[in-house]
This record gives sequence, C-alpha cells and structure tokens, in this order.
Amino acid sequence: MFLGLDYSKIKGEEVKIEVANMAILHTKKVKMMLEFCDNTFEIPVLIAKEEVERLLGRNGVFDRFDVTFKEKDQEVVFEER
Repeated sequence: MFLGLDYSKIKGEEVKIEVANMAILHTKKVKMMLEFCDNTFEIPVLIAKEEVERLLGRNGVFDRFDVTFKEKDQEVVFEER
C-alpha cells in the first residue's frame, strides 16, 4: 500500500506497461491533484499494483516546468514556464 492507496479500490483504467527491465507492471490510470511550487494542478498518474520505485513523469510536471539538475550541489531546480 502506497500513500494509503488500496490498489483493489482504485477506480481507473487498467493499463499494462513494460518497463526498462522488460517486466510487465499492472497499473491503473487515474488523475490526481498535485501541489507543487505554490501551484495546484491535475496530473495523470499510473498507480502500480506491484511495489516499484516512484517516478515523476513528464506529463503534467515536466511540460509545465524547466528542470535543472545541479549534481554538484545535489539539487534539482524547477522553474515555471
């Protein structure tokens, strides 16, 4: 259970996706509200049935912000477009 979500109770379109290691994940496609950088907006989210790393995807976030990875400072900077 992640973020208090029970996969069996989530209402959303079921989608199977193939990830980098060629594994197939069972997911449900939903929309969620995200509060980020003093903004609140709806983003598409895939919630996996299996235990996996959490990833911040391009849709809904990276298309709204320019992202700079400052490896030396161990910092990620989001600038609103």
